[in-house]
Amino acid sequence: MNNENQYRVIILEQTDVIRNILSDFFNDRGYEVHAYSETTFCPLHLLPECRCSYEETCCDMMIVDVDNPEIDGLTFVENVRKKDCKCSHILLISSLWNQAHSQKALSLNCRVISKPFPVSSLVEWVTEAEAQINTKRHLRDWIFETKA
Repeated sequence: MNNENQYRVIILEQTDVIRNILSDFFNDRGYEVHAYSETTFCPLHLLPECRCSYEETCCDMMIVDVDNPEIDGLTFVENVRKKDCKCSHILLISSLWNQAHSQKALSLNCRVISKPFPVSSLVEWVTEAEAQINTKRHLRDWIFETKA
């Protein structure tokens, strides 16, 4: 499953249409895509701690819907940061941004985009992230092999 030069993205988006559009966008770019309709379905939520070493990451990018009904995206990202997740490129998307959400996103070192968003904003973020990713990094597969 894992090609070290292939990028991997995790998408957490409750809206089927948006999740499918994002999945298609990344599939068309040659990414390995793992998409979930709820934050609680993502293996990063289910495990008590990150199992990646300093030189590893489970994904290159994450796109997280803040408006998720079970565990909102900001809380999800805060929790994976506390678990020492090594993913450094996280984009938070929401149709309901407010000042408090924006401040929290910045404190978590995340970029934000409001829904509906122009594709150009997504392309800009992805292009910047790709330029910063070391293609010789090791992508760890454990989160996709284990549920708990």
